[in-house]
Amino acid sequence: MLGKCYIETGNYSESSNIFFQLKSILTNYSDYIDYHIAKTFYKKGEFDKAEYWYKKFGGKLRKSLFSDNAQIELLYCYLNLNEYDKIVSLKYKAFSHEYAYIVAKAYEALKEYGKSSTNYRKILSSDVSGEFQENRLKG
Repeated sequence: MLGKCYIETGNYSESSNIFFQLKSILTNYSDYIDYHIAKTFYKKGEFDKAEYWYKKFGGKLRKSLFSDNAQIELLYCYLNLNEYDKIVSLKYKAFSHEYAYIVAKAYEALKEYGKSSTNYRKILSSDVSGEFQENRLKG
């Protein structure tokens, strides 16, 4: 899709324009479009807007191709917005190394070093052979 190409090439204004136009036309694809609107704001560094769209997307498709990415990217929004309490209060459905990393960073920022080190140890205590890298490259 053209909007996704614009995201990948860094042309976020065009990406936003395309996805907002498609939103009114392709109502059956609203989950896909909402995710990519969020992704556009995320890539632009507009984390408050990205948070809104990730939440809007998140309530619709629990088993979407993009749902894991959306959950992780939403946590990164909170990290960038210094909303650490939101991170530590959420329960991610499946353990991932990246989730443990984000939670560890949040606890570190909250100066809860014991909980931070527990999450860092989770990463080190299991096989991290590329999972962390793969999660960041999806989407």
